[in-house]
Amino acid sequence: MNNLLKRLSAGLTFALLAFFASASSYAGLINISGGARTEAASSGSFVFDSGWTGTVPDSQGEAYTVTRAAGGLDFPTDARPLLWVPAESGFGRDATYSRTSQTMTAADNATHQTTIKPTNSAGAIQQNWPIDSPQNDTHLFFGNDPVWSFTGPYNYVFLKRYATFPMGGALDPNNKSWRLWEVNADSGTPDTYFSEKGSAQIAVTEGLDLFTQVSDGQRYHNMEYSPVDEWTTDEHFFLESSVDTLDGIINFSRNGLWAFAQDKRWMTRDSSLPEAKGGGYLNQFSNILNDLNGESMYLSGLYIDDKWARLMISQETTWNTSIMSAGTGTTYKREIQIVVSGSDTQAAGDSLRFGEFSSVSTLCLWAINNSNTARRVGCWP
Repeated sequence: MNNLLKRLSAGLTFALLAFFASASSYAGLINISGGARTEAASSGSFVFDSGWTGTVPDSQGEAYTVTRAAGGLDFPTDARPLLWVPAESGFGRDATYSRTSQTMTAADNATHQTTIKPTNSAGAIQQNWPIDSPQNDTHLFFGNDPVWSFTGPYNYVFLKRYATFPMGGALDPNNKSWRLWEVNADSGTPDTYFSEKGSAQIAVTEGLDLFTQVSDGQRYHNMEYSPVDEWTTDEHFFLESSVDTLDGIINFSRNGLWAFAQDKRWMTRDSSLPEAKGGGYLNQFSNILNDLNGESMYLSGLYIDDKWARLMISQETTWNTSIMSAGTGTTYKREIQIVVSGSDTQAAGDSLRFGEFSSVSTLCLWAINNSNTARRVGCWP
C-alpha cells in the first residue's frame, strides 16, 4: 500500500508540474478582441515613475501594459497605426499591426536587400537611381499613389533613412522627404512638404504666402543635418490648421533634434485653398536630372498614423525638444512601439520592440499624446 501511495503521489506531482509548465508557455499573450485583457508577462526590472502602473518586460517580443490613472494618453480602442511596414522582408504592410488594407508596391528601380540595414534588422528597402522620370521628379520607394491615405487633422510618420549622398553642397537635390496632398488634388505640386535643400531645410505649404503662413514669419531653420552612410531616425508631424488660422503644425525630428520649436504654428490652408490633406508620400527629388545615377537611399521601419499618440523607447531620461542648429546638438535614438489597444488611461501591446537597441538597459519608455506632450512612464536600470 505504501508503494502504491508513493507512486500515486509522484504521478500527481508530475501532472501538476506539467500543467504549470504548459500554462507558463502562454505568458505574454494578450486578448485584444474587445473583451477583458489578460496577460502574464513579467515586469522584470522596469521601474515605473510616479502615477504609472502596469507590466513592462525586459525581453523583446513580450506583452506590455502601461496605465496612467490621471489619463491624457489619447489612445483609441484600436490603437494600431494606419500602416506598419517593417521593410525587413519586403514592401508589404504587416496586416496584423496595420488598421488599413493599403496595398504597398515597389517603385521603379526599388528593391529589397539585406546588406545595408539598421542594427538588428533583417533587411531594408533600397531605392536606386536612375528612376523612370526625365528629372527624377517622382516619389520613391513605393509605387502606389498615394503611398497612404488618411482622414482627420493629424498625420505622423516614423521611419529609418539612409543615404549614400549628401543633401546639400553643389548637388542640392531638393529632397522633399515627406509630402501631403489635398484629398482631391487639383494641381501638379504638393500642398505641404518638408524639404532638405542646400544649407537649410524648409517646410512649406504651397499656394499660400510663404512668410505669412507661419506664426513667426520665418519658414526656414538654418542647419544641415543630413548624414551620409548613416541610419537616422526620422519623425514627421502634421496638424491641419483651421481655415485662415495660424493653428496648424508642421515639424520634423531627426535623431531627437527638432526642426522647429514646439510652439511654432502654421496656416496650412486658407479660404482660397480650404480643402484638408488626405494623401501622403515619402521622398521626392526635384532638382537633379540624372546626377544621382548609381546612388541609393534606404528605408526601414515605416510607421504611419493619423494620430500622434504613441509609445517610444528612447535613450532620453528627459525628453529632448532642442532645435537643430548647424548640424550640432545631442542626438538620441528612439524606437516606436506598436500599441494595439488603448484608452485615455492605458496603452497595451503584445510585442515590445527593441529596434536598433541590443537591450533596454538604461533606456526609458515614453508616452506621447496628440498634443505631443511627452510623459516618461519609467526606465530600466
